[in-house]
Amino acid sequence: MRGTLARRSRRKSADTEAVKLATYNVNGVNGRLEVLLRWLDEARPDVVCLQELKAPQEKFPIKAIEAVGYGAVCRARSCVSACSATTSLPTRSTGRFRKR
Repeated sequence: MRGTLARRSRRKSADTEAVKLATYNVNGVNGRLEVLLRWLDEARPDVVCLQELKAPQEKFPIKAIEAVGYGAVCRARSCVSACSATTSLPTRSTGRFRKR
């Protein structure tokens, strides 16, 4: 019975669409920007969580990312642990991030 239920739940209904979600440990966004932009162009994920940006918020390359059709919300507690949610879908910042 369990296997039957699991198989049924994996089927996509006619009214749903798949969202392509990816995570990318960029390990220095500005140093690897060309690689990141090429990957975004080839993989075309709907949402990407970028990790290990190693850049302060003000140095995040938002214009380059927007130029390839993505928006981004970047929040940095420190240069090393900065992260970004990057998406081809419309974005807005909720302002919920709080610095420690």
